[in-house]
Amino acid sequence: MAVYHILIFEVIMLTPRSPIIIFCEGKTEFTYVQNLARLLREYNSSIQLIPKDIGGGTVINIRKKIKEYRKNNKKLEGSLLLRDYDVVLWDRHEEITSIQLGVNILYSYQNFEDFLVLHMPDNIVREWVTSTTQAGHFSKPLHAEDYLNLFRQIVCPNYKKGELPFELTVDLLNKMLANNNDEKLSIHSDFAIWIKENCVGIF
Repeated sequence: MAVYHILIFEVIMLTPRSPIIIFCEGKTEFTYVQNLARLLREYNSSIQLIPKDIGGGTVINIRKKIKEYRKNNKKLEGSLLLRDYDVVLWDRHEEITSIQLGVNILYSYQNFEDFLVLHMPDNIVREWVTSTTQAGHFSKPLHAEDYLNLFRQIVCPNYKKGELPFELTVDLLNKMLANNNDEKLSIHSDFAIWIKENCVGIF
C-alpha cells in the first residue's frame, strides 16, 4: 500500500496574475501544466502557472536545475515540483524534502500516468487499478516500459510521452478530483489536492 505524505501548503497572498513556477520532471507534466494554465486564463483566474521542464526526476538533476533557475530568478516563493513517487520507492537515496529543496514537492503515486488515469471514465479507472494492483505496482512500482505498455493497452493506444490522452476541460478536472478523493482507489496525487485548493475561479 502506498504511503501518502500529509501536505501543508504555505498560504500565499497572490496579486492578480502572480506567476507560480512549476518544475516538471518531464514533457508530459509540462504539457499538462500548459493546458491547466490555458484553462485558468480562459476562466480569468488570478493564478498564472509557468511550467519548466527540468528533464528528469533524480535528486542530482533536480538540485542542479533549480539551482540554475534560482541564479536568475531569486523569488521562488510558492513554486512547485511535480515528481513521481516511484523514483523514491526504487531508491531511498532519491528522497528529498520540500524544506531541503526550497520548493514544494507534489508527488504522483506512483507516476504521472497514474495521475492521468484519474481523469478517465470509471470503467478505464477500474481496469487500470485492477491491472496495476495485480502487477504489484502500488507496492513495487512498475518500470516505465511495463506501465507504458499497460497504459497503451487500457487507456490510450497511441499515447506518447509529452502528450495528453485527452483534452483537458473543467469537467475532466472535476472527474479527477472526485477520483482522487475516492479512498477505494489506489491512485493518489498531491498535485490534485493543490489544484483543488489553489486553482480558484474554475470550479
